[in-house]
Amino acid sequence: MIPMGFERPEFLWLLLLWLPLAALGWFSKRKINPRRRALAMGLRTALLLTIVLALSELTWKRPVDDLAVVFVMDRSASVSPSAIQNADNFVTEALKSQGDNDLAGMVVFGADALVEAEPQAEWRFHGSDSTPNRHQTDLSSGLRLGTALLPADRTRRIVLLSDGEQTRGDAAAQALQLSGEDLRVSVVTVGREEGPEVWLADLVAPARVDEGAAYEVRVVADAELPADATLRLYRNDTYFGAMPVSLDGKRAKVLVFKQEAEAGGLYRYRAVLEVDDPSLDTLPQNNQVVSTVQVNGRPRVLIAEGDAGQARNLAAVLERDGLAVDIVGPDAIPAGLADLRPYSAVVLSDIPAYNLTNRQMEALRSYVRDLGRGLVMIGGDRSFGVGGYFHTPVEEALPVRMDIEDKTRFPKLGMVLAIDKSCSMGGGAGSKLGLAREASIRTAELLSDRDMLGVIGFDGAASWVAPLRELTQRQAILDDIAGLRPGGGTDIYPALVEAIDALDSSDAALKHIILISDGMTSAGAYETLLRDAHSRDLTLTSVGIGADADSQTMKDFATWGGGNFYLVIDANAIPAIFTRETLLASRSFLVEETFTPAFATPSELTRGVAALPPLHGYIATEAKQRSTVAMTVPDEAGDLPLLAHWRHGLGRSVAFTSDAKGRWGRDWVGSPSYTALWTQTIRWAVGDPEAPNIAIDTDIVDGDLVITADAFDAMGGFQNFLDGEARVVSPNLEVQNVVLEQVAPGRYQARIPVDQDGSWLVGIALRDGEQVIGQAVSEAVQPYSPEYRAKGAGGAIMDEIGRVGGGGTLTNPDDVFRRPDVVRTVPRPLWPLLVALAGLLLLIDVAVRRLDLFRGRGQMIVSQPAAAAPRTPFQAAVKRQKAAKAKTEAVEVEEDDAAPPPPAAPTVDADSYAGRLLAARSKARHNRKDS
Repeated sequence: MIPMGFERPEFLWLLLLWLPLAALGWFSKRKINPRRRALAMGLRTALLLTIVLALSELTWKRPVDDLAVVFVMDRSASVSPSAIQNADNFVTEALKSQGDNDLAGMVVFGADALVEAEPQAEWRFHGSDSTPNRHQTDLSSGLRLGTALLPADRTRRIVLLSDGEQTRGDAAAQALQLSGEDLRVSVVTVGREEGPEVWLADLVAPARVDEGAAYEVRVVADAELPADATLRLYRNDTYFGAMPVSLDGKRAKVLVFKQEAEAGGLYRYRAVLEVDDPSLDTLPQNNQVVSTVQVNGRPRVLIAEGDAGQARNLAAVLERDGLAVDIVGPDAIPAGLADLRPYSAVVLSDIPAYNLTNRQMEALRSYVRDLGRGLVMIGGDRSFGVGGYFHTPVEEALPVRMDIEDKTRFPKLGMVLAIDKSCSMGGGAGSKLGLAREASIRTAELLSDRDMLGVIGFDGAASWVAPLRELTQRQAILDDIAGLRPGGGTDIYPALVEAIDALDSSDAALKHIILISDGMTSAGAYETLLRDAHSRDLTLTSVGIGADADSQTMKDFATWGGGNFYLVIDANAIPAIFTRETLLASRSFLVEETFTPAFATPSELTRGVAALPPLHGYIATEAKQRSTVAMTVPDEAGDLPLLAHWRHGLGRSVAFTSDAKGRWGRDWVGSPSYTALWTQTIRWAVGDPEAPNIAIDTDIVDGDLVITADAFDAMGGFQNFLDGEARVVSPNLEVQNVVLEQVAPGRYQARIPVDQDGSWLVGIALRDGEQVIGQAVSEAVQPYSPEYRAKGAGGAIMDEIGRVGGGGTLTNPDDVFRRPDVVRTVPRPLWPLLVALAGLLLLIDVAVRRLDLFRGRGQMIVSQPAAAAPRTPFQAAVKRQKAAKAKTEAVEVEEDDAAPPPPAAPTVDADSYAGRLLAARSKARHNRKDS
């Protein structure tokens, strides 16, 4: 077999151009030597052949015996630890047979594929370090990435080590495609946990029902062997009932629970299967399923109040308006979107930020922005900025800022932060000291340039981290704060002396110290020191940190210093406390004085509301751009917002900076204006019930979340060409914005991969230009990873991959680097050499045509085509002279070594024109010489 081939053989027909080329050379009238003509024709033929072969991409197929092997390793959740160890042992043993010129690499995969090691010689495998997403098994992605790593100059081989339980993709089709690329795919089957299995396959319930309607919840259970179990059903985490189950191991059993929609809201169902004999259930992870039912009824509102019983007046107004109301404390605010979803709006009434976790605040922000629900914050002495909401997720969702940009209206403030930096505070990110650094930076951001800030760090001694000075050089102070590092023991007294002395010598109108420590300190005259400082209008707030803090000592410090005491168990509350204390220290954000509200921008929240009676306090805030300020607090330096609202993402939020209880609003609680205002405000925040012209469906199919929305007009026809947006909130509260694309008349759809177990919430909005056609919320639940669904088809899939991939199933590690029976030929393109050769032939061809290469030695002259007859006697004479010279030279060539005689001078008639011209030239030369 000839080791040559063509990649583009369709260009070979260009060889037919030789015929016109030969005819052109044969019938040319040019008079050249026959040998020159033959050489020129041969060169042109070779040049044409070289160009055509280059265009046809001539390749030389050379045999290659070296191997390049990529191991594709399954690291999904369905592969048991023992199976992973067996796979690692197989690779280690296989590498012992690797040849000197062989290459080996590895790809690990689950839901995605990662490169563990690129193909290399003398690779030593010591276990996988890469961690792909174990939530799914995508065999095809591992095969694709492994193939991409293989070089082209080796015999290529893929070795797939897996249980074959794929949850997405089509690995057999991928292997079939690869088998046509001069590559072999072999498989090594590694098993999942061995043993019988019992599992719950599904929980089927209607997506929506009307309040008072009866419906059924169906649970599908299955088993590989006969087993007895108990099925327990929970609704909204409340135990609802149990049912004995006998599974025969042959077919799935459907268990039915009768239900009734007692009240509007969201019902979350969870079914749990408890197997009597655990030995029959290898994977307990798949014994739970979840689903939800939306009951159409009265909108539900959650009111979270800071002081128990203070929200009863507001709740009574809302209940009379037909809303269902739940009242909870700050610790009962749901921390997950799934638990917030049953409520159409959430009201925070005088709740401080330091009583909420970061996850609760992030959930509230996402609840508004991504699910399209409502949030209302009502004031009090622990709300808004003085509640510590500066730079929190909740502030982001509200229509007001917690800080006021123009601080010239406030007295100058001097503040010292005395921070315990002993070893018990830690030092890394998220430690007590790390959060204290963050709180200090947030404090510096709140103060104005003319305010003064200093930071003292103390352990066994006290030292200034950032000396007390004005914040005109704010960045330098922030850099100093960032340098706060942990030290040794604890002695608070020197730090307080330093702080008090520095504030006493400053020109600040207001002076305040924030002390943060666990209170474990050396003895000192603290009471005398702090009471004396307080008598000079210098105040101290103490923050005891940790469950083991000396809370009595820290409380005494605050009492003697005339400030507040906080006991912090969750260190994440430190920044919010510092924010609150910073704003309280200015004595201007918390305003307790009587004022009469004024109406501002017309709003549907205040439509029909009569003039309000006086209120007796508020929290100073500043309205954000794009917000609507419906009511204001009159102020000489500029009106401040009292009632503001806006749209945030898909939802709505409202800020009311006074209160709705008997402290600041005692003159209007229970009045008609109170009822009208709060009814309209909460109704606006609740928004319209989910639009009847939109039907949304979410489902998890083959590892993807499929979102489908159908839009209808008032007559039931399809609404087309709308702009659709979906906000998808994953179980860990990450948000993805997805564009809904129209796929059918009135139908809009999107699809994203699912990589987490739990509740996936989707809020959608369809718009026609700027007009919102409708909004809706839906949920899809994946109770456990698809990896734990019993399938049992993995072995057959692996066999099919080995068959279509051409490499079969391997059981002996030595076979991985076994030389192939048929040596692979690797094509090497020759067109670069052919192009270079064509350029050389072109130069030689030009030389042959322009130069006479067949004259004797030293007699080569440039050939010229025959010239036309001269038109003057002089030209004729010159031509005769050249012809005579050429004839003489030709004769001299035929003589062997005889010296050539000098050429005879041409004879010119003196009376001719040429003769007279030559005579004139000669006379001119003589004249020049004489002169």
